[in-house]
Amino acid sequence: MRAIILAAGLGLRLQQPVGEQFPKCLLRFDGVTLLERHLQMLDAAGVDDVVLALGFLQSLSHVNARLNFGWLGERIFVSPSFHRAHHGILAAGQRSCNYGSVFSLWDQLFGTADFNRAYAPTGDPSANEKLATGNYLEQQWMGLRRFAATIARA
Repeated sequence: MRAIILAAGLGLRLQQPVGEQFPKCLLRFDGVTLLERHLQMLDAAGVDDVVLALGFLQSLSHVNARLNFGWLGERIFVSPSFHRAHHGILAAGQRSCNYGSVFSLWDQLFGTADFNRAYAPTGDPSANEKLATGNYLEQQWMGLRRFAATIARA
């Protein structure tokens, strides 16, 4: 049996002493963290496969860059190269893949992982090529120009 633990909360609203700030899942009650307590309960219930959903790296998957994390890294974390196939022009209206935004394990569990190294074309074919192939500053500048043009037409 499988389970998912949502463990993304940082506990910022909790009044924790300076130097003793922990994410919520690592807070201790009676000497046991919340995460340990949940894992123990899941184990007692016969769950043998647990996925932790953490709250970091989620925006990195949408960076428009040819960045991958290597064979092993791609099977753990979602890189821009991995997630790009999800937004590919060829995926629109078809069976898509690589939905995960942090962990590729989601796609592996649900059979939607595609580790193909091909760099899928994405975006709007009518957009300036710099949005797809420019460096970071060129991409940002072209995005701002396109945004301004859209606002001017409105």
